[in-house]
Amino acid sequence: APPAAAWRFAHSPRHDALVLLVSRLLRPCWFKPALWFEDNSNRAKFLLDRRDLAAVRGPLDELRAALREEPALAVATRHDLLAAERHRRRVSGTVDATGRGVDVARLDDAARDADAARAEAKELHKIYRLVARSAEALAFLDVLGRARDAEDRTRWAAAKDEAPPTAPAV
Repeated sequence: APPAAAWRFAHSPRHDALVLLVSRLLRPCWFKPALWFEDNSNRAKFLLDRRDLAAVRGPLDELRAALREEPALAVATRHDLLAAERHRRRVSGTVDATGRGVDVARLDDAARDADAARAEAKELHKIYRLVARSAEALAFLDVLGRARDAEDRTRWAAAKDEAPPTAPAV
């Protein structure tokens, strides 16, 4: 077996695929400002219209639902981390659950595997949280945009019922 310094943690292909997928889904709105305030105005201008939001939110919500169905990525991650930690503690001793001695080389491999599983589970959960929080942020922007549209329609309807402005005096 190679020395301990030669071992290096690498993410799983599942992790790498999820990172690529999420980055491609979020790329259209990641670096683009969502709101812009004019210098002398309190009104915000939405730079992401409803079609842009829907184009990003649709696939993001589908991915979020799919990740929610995968217990290792969403729901059971805390349980998985605790189980990995218990396993790590159990193999870190010199005896196993039956009280017999444990081979030190197998001990190192088992402890390393437990640490790698824990690190992988944490990273996968971070991806899930990024997807969930991004979907929530985009939903919030959609709510703000709809509220602004409703406010604009209300002002337009109120202005339509008002008397026309008087002509300027000449």
